[in-house]
Amino acid sequence: MIVRKTNDGWDIIYQYAHGILAGQIAHHLKHKFRPEFWVETLTAIIEHDDNQLDFNEKPYLNDAGMPQDFTEVNRSEDENLERAERVFDTAMRKSGFVALLISLHLEFLYGDLEKTHNGFKKMLLKQKKIRKELRTHYGLSKKEAAAYYEILRFCDRCSLILCQEKLPAVERMLEINTSIEGEQYFIFCRNDGSIGVEPWCFESEKFKVGVELHPVTESTFRSNKELTKALDTATFKRETFSFRK
Repeated sequence: MIVRKTNDGWDIIYQYAHGILAGQIAHHLKHKFRPEFWVETLTAIIEHDDNQLDFNEKPYLNDAGMPQDFTEVNRSEDENLERAERVFDTAMRKSGFVALLISLHLEFLYGDLEKTHNGFKKMLLKQKKIRKELRTHYGLSKKEAAAYYEILRFCDRCSLILCQEKLPAVERMLEINTSIEGEQYFIFCRNDGSIGVEPWCFESEKFKVGVELHPVTESTFRSNKELTKALDTATFKRETFSFRK
């Protein structure tokens, strides 16, 4: 989950919701970027962070009882391996094309562990073989598959910047990443609150997207159960973002 401190407590965004925001951003990209399997690509973008949160699995509170942002949660490499395999297996049950993009995302996230963790070494080697089989099945070159994955990477990063409130002030530009068609993209917020992206990679000259967040007023919690109860009873609100060329 993505945790933001407020004057009243916390605004919490589930990673599922972050994925939906990423999917909305993808929906507005120029149509020329869309691969043949566009619905499957959207599915991979929307669901790439699913299965990351399980309140029954471990505490999501720090020692002071405050909710932990996903960047603060300490997971062992074995736990990360188990999650990675779970995410891929779920994707594979939906679509080989979805699984292909998710596999590339896992490579992006955990590729560095191939040299230090034997379990990841075996998993990532297996993933490379599976991707080759999937590319053959869909008639894709390695370069084409990588290009489709760059759509996911762009939308994921853009969504995270918005969810984490990372947009700089006074119209300063923040790098999103180098992704779609090898371009380096930047995002910025104008004085009127509208958001710009350079270079502009969207079909329309302006559009709106949004994400749902759950505000909780408690400062600390004694357990996951207490946190989940607060989240389940919170009245969610929608935060919107206006993009303009």
